[in-house]
Amino acid sequence: MVEGNVQDKDGNPVPFARISTQESKKNALCDADGNFSISLAVGTHFIEISALGFYTKSIQIDVKANQKNHFAFILDENPSELGEIEIHANTRDIARHVMHEASKKSDLYKSNYENISLESYQKISLHTLGPDTTHFEEKIDRDTLPYISIQRNLLESYSEIKKQKNKYREQIIAAKDYSRNPPSDDLSISISMEFGEHNIAPQQWMYANTYLLNSNTGYFEFDFNQNLLDLPGLAEKPYLSPLAATASINYQFDLIGTYYVDSKKYYRIKVTPIWKSEALFEGEVVIENETWALIKVDLNATPRSLKMYAALNVKQEMKQFGNDIYFPERTAISYQIKEGKTTYFGSVLVARTEISFPAEFEENTFSNETQYYTPEAFNRDSAYWNVLRTDSVNTLQQSYISECDSLQAYYTSDEYYHEQDSTFNDVRFMDFILYGVGFKNRARREMYYFYPLAMQVNPVGIGGYRHKFGAAFSKEFQNNYLLETNGEVDYGFRNRDIRGKVGVGLTYVPRKFVRTFIRVGDFYDMINTYASLGSIFSRSNYVRTQSFSVAQRMELVNGLFAELSLEFSDQKPINNLQQDLWSQQLFGDVNTPLTFERYIKSEIRLDLLYRIKQKYIIKKGKKIIQGTQYPEFHLTYRKGVPGLFNSEVNFDFVEVGVEHDAELGRWGTAQWSMIAGSFLNKKNLRLLEYRYFRGSDVLFFSDPLRSFQLLGPTLSTPNAYLRGNYFHHLDGLFLNKIPLINRLKLTEAFGAAFLSIPDQQFYHAEMYVGLERVVRIRRELFRFGIYGASSATSLNRARFEFKFGINFYNTYSKKWSY
Repeated sequence: MVEGNVQDKDGNPVPFARISTQESKKNALCDADGNFSISLAVGTHFIEISALGFYTKSIQIDVKANQKNHFAFILDENPSELGEIEIHANTRDIARHVMHEASKKSDLYKSNYENISLESYQKISLHTLGPDTTHFEEKIDRDTLPYISIQRNLLESYSEIKKQKNKYREQIIAAKDYSRNPPSDDLSISISMEFGEHNIAPQQWMYANTYLLNSNTGYFEFDFNQNLLDLPGLAEKPYLSPLAATASINYQFDLIGTYYVDSKKYYRIKVTPIWKSEALFEGEVVIENETWALIKVDLNATPRSLKMYAALNVKQEMKQFGNDIYFPERTAISYQIKEGKTTYFGSVLVARTEISFPAEFEENTFSNETQYYTPEAFNRDSAYWNVLRTDSVNTLQQSYISECDSLQAYYTSDEYYHEQDSTFNDVRFMDFILYGVGFKNRARREMYYFYPLAMQVNPVGIGGYRHKFGAAFSKEFQNNYLLETNGEVDYGFRNRDIRGKVGVGLTYVPRKFVRTFIRVGDFYDMINTYASLGSIFSRSNYVRTQSFSVAQRMELVNGLFAELSLEFSDQKPINNLQQDLWSQQLFGDVNTPLTFERYIKSEIRLDLLYRIKQKYIIKKGKKIIQGTQYPEFHLTYRKGVPGLFNSEVNFDFVEVGVEHDAELGRWGTAQWSMIAGSFLNKKNLRLLEYRYFRGSDVLFFSDPLRSFQLLGPTLSTPNAYLRGNYFHHLDGLFLNKIPLINRLKLTEAFGAAFLSIPDQQFYHAEMYVGLERVVRIRRELFRFGIYGASSATSLNRARFEFKFGINFYNTYSKKWSY
């Protein structure tokens, strides 16, 4: 490994100087401080050092074994290439004119990226500073030790990228996530509460390290010729480019100076954001005079706009292809994260080669599959990476790679598997109390899980205290088939009754999410599975159900999910049970169990969900859904079948709905949904089969897209209805521009909702406004809010209440729950 530094004759660093070897294609690029590292074999090498405005220097170096190879190079300025800097008095007027001309040309240069193919190498690194404990002795004061860099994470990938306007496809040829941690065995048990509106789409909760600035699109996001740079991992709203059409009202531009290269004139422009809390940039750009093309970028994101990072810098230097094509061969990103007293330093390097545009593609090149990992992508060895890398890793990273490779070899050994299984299967006291008792067999990919005492104790059960035992089992097969079973049984001491249920599911044809799930049981079931928190435990929301159900789910075509289910149940009231006193005191009148005659129901249910042009990734043989930018549609049909297994019900119900998350650029995010439904046939429709809506929660602001804030405790209908919900995050559109207040990082939100049931002459409308703030707690983000809600209802007087809410952030999809 060779490391070094490049300076000018005055001792100033030469950023982005290129180091290349004459006998191979290996090269390296200096960072902002003129530092570089390049992997060279032991022996003699002829290298070239070149930089804009300097003479190219060729020099011979000797790389020796078992010692530090560090070189310092000094470049001389080239007077014929770098002209004298011109000083101007009216710097702002000139700068505004230059940026205005560059903005007008940006659409032309942006269109050059719309039909391109290239190969891309990405390296993502994360390190911290800590004391050197290599030779640490107990008597030495730790605080007096010198600080060194400690590598925390390192990811590399190499891919082939094709882009045509809004179409994109990336084939990952090699991918490596170096880690000291053992690899995930993907053995897990899903224990969840059946609460919320029915959703047949597979829920893919995937962990993403928020400290690693990763991308799914080869960092095309950092295209400063675009008006807006959509970077959801960085800020709540898109960043406004200094070349945007509205840049003049958001930025102040100053001319630092001008210089010449090969008789071409270049402007150095200082970029200063007017609004320090908005998603803007500050730093320097270079514009070429004749073509008004963006040549160089050295910009920092405004610190207050960053939701996870403390600082972020982007450097790009464009290469000219032809007369009107400028494209960044390299993008260098550096950032910092503060966590207590620790500062994490992150960097991303994107080096692009084999750049071709305009590129020609075959007819079936593009589809909704945006990324594909080749089967051998994760199995590339060190020798392969040494050849593949367009930029070398430094000494610290090389040492980290060697350590991780050794650890990963151990992690795949039989000795490690046996050790980990023994450790996991070693039952501790706290497992019984809080975490549950589990048993794994990695070799057979099986896992058992038994509920902890905390899940067994149920003081708020039907009739009072109930004790519950539960267990689950999962097994993943080599072909990615997944077998899941779970069951529970509980006993009520007051009524001396035993209830329980068990379910078995098999997921096969994994890329189509084909799953068959069977459940049977005798249990106390919720009537409204999405009731308000204030009434979810109310005895009026429960019945006794003895049922058998089978459900078949699959993805028919990309984005179109279907689930067909058959449920047979014997529905019984619970008004004959002894109830506990506390629930009557807590819930009052709404605690009275429903009174109805016992009946038998056989119901067929069909659910369809369609996502237009759903994007996805294929990774390790599995399909990972990325979502869609278009509205999502769903249809539900329920049929109560008379006579089937002595069924007494006879009804037909249809519901259609549409929802959408709309990105409105600098105006924030708008989310809306619209649902309409009706019972087409009500010959024998029972109260339990009505359409139920979520009621209001006391003080708590519930999901505004699927609930109401001031509707009342509960509402159901056997009639036609129309429901609409709208919520808008303005993301500081106004507050970010108010001095002092913008330091609080508060953002605005507003919304509205309505429910109409004409046959019952019931109409409800509500609206709300609120203030929100994003809070980071270690590696997780939360959005806390306070909202004022007002409503008007045909049956009650207008109301006004304050509500408090908390919103959760999905680190993988980079979206909030609402």
